[in-house]
Amino acid sequence: MTELAAGLTVRPPQLSDAEAILRLAVEYFTRVLGRPVVTMAEIQEALGASTFTPEQDGWLVLDGAGEVAGFGFVLLSGDRRFVQLSVITADPAIAGWLLATGTERARAASGEKGNPEVTVQVGLFRADEELRDVVSAAGFEFATSFLQLRIDHSAPLSLPEPPAGTKVHVGAYDESARRATHEALTAAFEGQDSAELPPYGEWLESHEQSPFFDWSQLTLVERDGQVLAASDRNDSFVETENCGYVGRLGVRAEARGLGLAKYLLRHAFATDAAAGRVGTILHVDTSNPTPALGLYESVGMRTVEIADSWDRRLPTL
Repeated sequence: MTELAAGLTVRPPQLSDAEAILRLAVEYFTRVLGRPVVTMAEIQEALGASTFTPEQDGWLVLDGAGEVAGFGFVLLSGDRRFVQLSVITADPAIAGWLLATGTERARAASGEKGNPEVTVQVGLFRADEELRDVVSAAGFEFATSFLQLRIDHSAPLSLPEPPAGTKVHVGAYDESARRATHEALTAAFEGQDSAELPPYGEWLESHEQSPFFDWSQLTLVERDGQVLAASDRNDSFVETENCGYVGRLGVRAEARGLGLAKYLLRHAFATDAAAGRVGTILHVDTSNPTPALGLYESVGMRTVEIADSWDRRLPTL
């Protein structure tokens, strides 16, 4: 494994490190993108997640003066066949060490679940050519792109009429509504392995712990007692962009073509505009087997940023 340079030390990150990690992240993203795109709440959420064990899943690299020079962590969710690895540093050598260390942790964690192999996924903004070179040299290969799309709101918008024959429920305040939402979204993403939802209990816990979400932000479209489509929104882009965010939007395969996705998008736009948001943001995977990108563009959304996912498939330990 790649060794850290002399004078550098590493230890597990703690919640008390959030401010120092934020400074590193703000400097990094400002250099790459021209603006900070991370908040203190996001750092605290990652460090405080119930699935995150700092002693095993995170690495804080310190320089000789004790300042944070690099931060990396893995996200362990679902059955761990796919493990996300995040790296933040301006130093290519530190990035290489974090990639190697995080990959080994991902292999071990996936093996604990009985998986014969694991796909380690690293996301990076396309503008970060230096990190892309390090990731490529570490054996990762380009897998797909994620487009950040946005639509701006300059005036109030009317809520759309629900599609014929359907009922719309805004908010999921009881167990049955939450389970129905999870079931519908799970069905909508069936066959898209890396986009699959975690098990219900894990999904529920992550929503309840998130500082950016409340249960009023789920919108369900139902017909004859079955949830056919749902959108899962949150406030993760409010502080940085004053925009609403559609984290998930899914329609069951048998209900596609009925206008449900367009309805949910326009419902989100109107809701965000009424809340004083200047826009709505979402991400789309360009390898999505559904014509999602064309749908989003047809309602006025445009691409504003591109991030790429690089994958490395390995046998587990």
